[in-house]
Amino acid sequence: MCIIRLIVLPITLLGAACASGQPATAAQPLPDYPAAYRQLSADLQPAGENGWDLLMGLADLHRKIAARHADEAYMSYNEGYVDYTLLWDPDRLDDEYTIDTQFARIEAQIADARDSGVLDMLAELATMDNLVQPVNGAPMLSRVFPQMGVSRALARLNAARITMAASSGDDTEELVAAFGQSIWLSRHVSASAPVMIGELLGLAIEFLTLERVRDAITQQQVPASMAERLLAELDAQIPMPPIKAALDAEQMMRLDTIARLYTDDGRGDGLFVAERLDLLHGDDADGDIAFAAPATGKGSSTYATKKQIIAREAEIHAALLAMLAAPPQQREALDDAISLDLEQQEPLIPTGTANLLLKLLLPSVERMSHTADQYALDLAATRIMLAIEVYRAQHHQVPPALEVLVPNILRNVPLDPFTRAPLLYRPAPDTALGYVLYSAGFDREDNEGFVSPDLRHPAVSLRSRGVGSDYPFVPME
Repeated sequence: MCIIRLIVLPITLLGAACASGQPATAAQPLPDYPAAYRQLSADLQPAGENGWDLLMGLADLHRKIAARHADEAYMSYNEGYVDYTLLWDPDRLDDEYTIDTQFARIEAQIADARDSGVLDMLAELATMDNLVQPVNGAPMLSRVFPQMGVSRALARLNAARITMAASSGDDTEELVAAFGQSIWLSRHVSASAPVMIGELLGLAIEFLTLERVRDAITQQQVPASMAERLLAELDAQIPMPPIKAALDAEQMMRLDTIARLYTDDGRGDGLFVAERLDLLHGDDADGDIAFAAPATGKGSSTYATKKQIIAREAEIHAALLAMLAAPPQQREALDDAISLDLEQQEPLIPTGTANLLLKLLLPSVERMSHTADQYALDLAATRIMLAIEVYRAQHHQVPPALEVLVPNILRNVPLDPFTRAPLLYRPAPDTALGYVLYSAGFDREDNEGFVSPDLRHPAVSLRSRGVGSDYPFVPME
């Protein structure tokens, strides 16, 4: 998988890149942003044995297994591949492809993964210290992330293992192993690709994994001994990389792109060269790119200079960091302000032309930060639900308050990022689990766990349009 960003610049800007035949100056070496990026990835993980080659071997083996289990009649669903997600989302099937007809296929593919050594390789991978991708000097904007596709497929495999082990009721080792391996994948894959797309994939893997465990708890399939071990697995793994790391990596990508699109006069300044747009497609695998002579002469001043665009980039990056640090309820307005600021794109104004390029290179930080907040909320709820099962076994009742779980079961009561307070909890003997647990959501108002039927999904309560609704984690009745 790769990040694809199409850059289309106005004709007036392309004309600004023409050189005037001025004497050339010595070429400047390209700043090694790819090396800095790799170091950032390494710094997010422990030093030691790298699992990269093992994961690439897993990718090859899992592709072969998928090919063996393809079904041409099933192509309209998932290209013939056995879709593990049907175990927890069977409503996507029609009368012909019911969950009963597909369950055997899912079992067969998991058995094949076990017999072929995939599960053993996953167990070995989870013992590795880090996952650091080799890099070269090719443009960062065209960076390829081969770990993403295989990680997504392996996470679905593990989620199926969790669901099937939970339903069997007697396969604790399988469930705990699959859970720990997926948490390893989510955290290390994010660190191995610390740009936004890598962080989003890691979050998606962990969302899926945590949801499968919460579903098992809701079905009363997680005994206290298993709950203790799952909590221990969460504590044993490295933390999910902070969103700021993704912002820093994205800034490296932007600066690398700017460096490749501009000349340099040896003093940090330079002019835009339109012909270098082709470099962003990643054709130069070796990365042996040097700066050409400064493009000076008539028309060159219509585009921001290198100093101007780097200064503007620093301003925007600071605004993104400020938005990230703000409460969730303020981020949408801050994101709108940044977008409005970048809309000033008059091609004859240097700041406007800098905005044009930067707008094309900026990720959606508001959406990313919201996803990270929802992940923190899901992680907090999963920890609490596991801890309650441990407490229930010890005291034969649910806790009267979350604070009694500390310090014997939890080190602290995790906070709801939307309210900056603990999740809302109370014993409720008439409910399926004997308690209710929910977030007050975007509006921070306790609506007694109510979710408006007008919301297409309860998670909308975590957005501004979900005012009046809460976000529950357990059945409310």
